[in-house]
Amino acid sequence: MKNQSVVLCNNTLQATVRLPGGGQESQRFDAAAVVEQVVLHGRHRFCQPEQKYAGRRTCHGVGLCGEFVWNELADEASAGELFPKLGVGLMTQCRQGGPYDMWKHYEVNPFETESVVFGNRIEFVQHPVLCLGIAARIHKSVEIRGNALSVTTTIENTGERVLDLFEYQHNFVALDDIPIGPGYTLDIPFDETICEISEAAKKLGDETPLEGVLRAQGQTIHFDRQFDDMFFHKTTPEDKIKTLPLYRWTLGHSDTPASVSETCHFAPSRLVLWGNENNICAEVYVKIHVEPGKRQTFARTWHFEDSET
Repeated sequence: MKNQSVVLCNNTLQATVRLPGGGQESQRFDAAAVVEQVVLHGRHRFCQPEQKYAGRRTCHGVGLCGEFVWNELADEASAGELFPKLGVGLMTQCRQGGPYDMWKHYEVNPFETESVVFGNRIEFVQHPVLCLGIAARIHKSVEIRGNALSVTTTIENTGERVLDLFEYQHNFVALDDIPIGPGYTLDIPFDETICEISEAAKKLGDETPLEGVLRAQGQTIHFDRQFDDMFFHKTTPEDKIKTLPLYRWTLGHSDTPASVSETCHFAPSRLVLWGNENNICAEVYVKIHVEPGKRQTFARTWHFEDSET
């Protein structure tokens, strides 16, 4: 029976990393380097499922998982023809056509992905398959050191066309399983439109705007109401991202010493904020542009902290 996950651990951190084919496969998120759970000092938990409630629409995301975004590629395939979804596989275009839609169901031939563990590091290699002139070998490394976890990605263009897309990390996180509501703070120094967060909360179902839920104070978002049957969503374009020497967001809560931050070792091309009752997601996009025969590497580091770190 195939192992479902690998646990990386040291004296401070324990990270459970899902192996491709070892769980609910998503048609949206990269099958490699999915971090299902992170535990700090044996007691503080950080990762959540995308949805906890039965019957909710979901893309089966969990914890720290990435997505390669090139949705318009599907427009080049007629119904029944194949198009690539990097990180996932070759998809069969559905009858109605159109760009890739995360809510549609596609037949998928998954890319072959290998994984090897080296101590506190696991390496993934996703092998290329040429389709519509597109092919990429994708290497991902997940490593823990002290209270930090890093994901380094190298995408090599083995196809005939330029790779021109985005990648982002969808962080499904909360602190110690505390439901989203009062006490949470999200600090984002590089977001020039953070004041717009007060308009981002909406009711589930009819998406009625909700007031008095989210509030910005300086560069910090405060959660003033419990997130019962509601969600929030806000997008910051590239020209509204401050130029800073360091791009990092931090999530904290007044009832726990635990916190998590993500440092992006690149200049973001977009920021999307999303969340529901059980998780808060800060999604930082990186622009990928790779000529045939070339490669591009980028990295992210998460720090998990409490009163002992």
